[in-house]
Amino acid sequence: VVRVGGGGMARNDADPAALAALELFFDGGAQPNPGPSGAGALLLGPRGETVWEGSCYVGARATNNEAEYAALIRGLAQARELGAGTLVVKGDSQLVIRQMRGEYRVKALNLRPLHDEARDLARAFASVTYVHVARALNARADALATAGIALGGGVAAVPMYGGGAGAVAAPAVATAAAAPPPSSNKRTRSDERRELAPA
Repeated sequence: VVRVGGGGMARNDADPAALAALELFFDGGAQPNPGPSGAGALLLGPRGETVWEGSCYVGARATNNEAEYAALIRGLAQARELGAGTLVVKGDSQLVIRQMRGEYRVKALNLRPLHDEARDLARAFASVTYVHVARALNARADALATAGIALGGGVAAVPMYGGGAGAVAAPAVATAAAAPPPSSNKRTRSDERRELAPA
C-alpha cells in the first residue's frame, strides 16, 4: 500500500503491468454542510489490492459536493501518476457521477472549475467508466474523508483548485494515523439534492 503524507509522493514498488487497470473509490464530506470538509480516495489493483490511499483537508467552508470533487480530482491525479491506462471510478455521490458521465448539467458555479479539472484529468486515460455505488460499498473512502476533516486543525493553507469565490483547497494528501470508523461521517445531502437535474 502506498500512502502519502505531508503532500509528498511515496515510491511505488508495484508491478507496472498490474497498475494498467485500476479502480478508484472516492468520497468527500462536510460537517456541517457547508463547513470543515475532507476528501478521501483509494486505488485498487486488478486483484482488489489497495495500491494507494489518502486523506486530505479541503477547507473550512466547503460543501459536500466540493469535497466530493476534491476527492475525485486527487484520485484521478494519482491514477495518472501511477500510469493507469483504464480506470473504473466509483463513488456514492449520484450528482458527481452523473455530471462526469454528462447526464447532468453542472449548474452550480462553484462546481464548474472542479468539474473541468476532473474532466481534464480523465482525458489522460484510454478509458474511464463512472459507476454510482451505495454508500455501504464506499466505506473505506468515507472513512478517509472523515479522517481528512480531522486533519483540518493542523493543515496549513494550500493552493486553490479553480478560481473565484467558489474555489476549494487543492487536496495535498496526507494519511491520518487513525481514521475514525465510516459511520462517524454524518453528512447531509441537501446541496446534492438541490443540484440533481438532468441535462
